[in-house]
Amino acid sequence: MTEPSSIQYQRVLPPLGGVISYRDDQVTVNEDGDGGITELQAQVPKGDRRDGRVYFYTEEIELHINVAVATGRPLVVMGASGCGKSSLAHSVARAMGCPYYEYVATSESDTKDLYYYFDSVRRIADAEIKGSEAQTLWGHVHQYIDPGPLWWAMDPASATRRGRELDTTMPFRAAPNPAVWKPRAGGKPATDIPAVLLIDEIDKTKPDFTGNLLVPLGSYKFTIDELGHSVELDRPASPPLIIITSNQQRLLPEPMLRRCIILKIGYHSPEQLVEIGMADAEMYPLRSATGAVCVPKNTAWFKFLAEKMCNLRDGEVSTAEYLDAIHAMRVLCADTVHMENSILETIWRTDRD
Repeated sequence: MTEPSSIQYQRVLPPLGGVISYRDDQVTVNEDGDGGITELQAQVPKGDRRDGRVYFYTEEIELHINVAVATGRPLVVMGASGCGKSSLAHSVARAMGCPYYEYVATSESDTKDLYYYFDSVRRIADAEIKGSEAQTLWGHVHQYIDPGPLWWAMDPASATRRGRELDTTMPFRAAPNPAVWKPRAGGKPATDIPAVLLIDEIDKTKPDFTGNLLVPLGSYKFTIDELGHSVELDRPASPPLIIITSNQQRLLPEPMLRRCIILKIGYHSPEQLVEIGMADAEMYPLRSATGAVCVPKNTAWFKFLAEKMCNLRDGEVSTAEYLDAIHAMRVLCADTVHMENSILETIWRTDRD
């Protein structure tokens, strides 16, 4: 395969390369007169962060994202757990300056969950109410429709109206926007992509889940059975960028893979881990067990830890594992090699069965 670095192309997204950090909506202790961040609030680690504020983009990742946007196809991201598959979607949404939605799949997931949910139980309960308001309560089906993340990503205006037509006078209760992240008001988007949608861990679902997605993700159209009409992308509007992650616990069907752009994320090198660790330490000031702000150690310390972990596991170290080790040593104020080794052996498996 041709190396991405040897390909010259005009990007449809802002340049992405190396560690990208986003601090624009970080919690602050105080702000200057212009609203700029002067100090980040120290906090405690929160396990696997999925906020996309710190992400390392390789040339291969950047190329695959640009191709997915250029073709309008979903991007399937495969790789080992903890290597940054899920947080990629959130980071890309920040880079584009567009809303970010996510759906975490389970063994009980139904494809319809991505479209909408119809509260039939509440409608039946409302139908039992007597009096002049009975028809108003249950006669209009729109108020029982809760739009799903794909609907919001495709057409937020009709999702807000729950599918209600603009020229009607029927009762209306706006649906709350479930975006996990939205750009600041007044911000200028970097592209015309309306939204980024993450469908996370799709390999946990039943086989018919992926099969039922083929047409909706190919045509960006689905039907609302209770209303008798369809929601579809208004061409030539750009489709949302849909990112699907898989831990490769089962094989995805070939018809689906054929309709997607496939990206396989590998492990980072020790040098890349150091860059990520330093950016994370700057982005997330931590407090120690005594409440004092943890001052990050120098680059040499981050390098020592990255090289040691990669040597112990032949380079197969996930980003999440490396950051966990850093967070523990910062919060617990590890200041000796013996203490660092003890903490590392406690929180990290040096071998895997």
